[in-house]
Amino acid sequence: MHHPDHMDRLARQHREEMLRAAQQRREARSARRREEDERREARRREGERFGPAA
Repeated sequence: MHHPDHMDRLARQHREEMLRAAQQRREARSARRREEDERREARRREGERFGPAA
């Protein structure tokens, strides 16, 4: 059987890694959403400038 302190440390490291991974996923998702918004906005501006024929 493992020492309880060791298990606590392993559990804490695991939880921190999970939180870090979740944070990275959130940041990647928001960055992707920001890029999509910028592309959509650029397309909208082009449409305003050139009209429906563009």
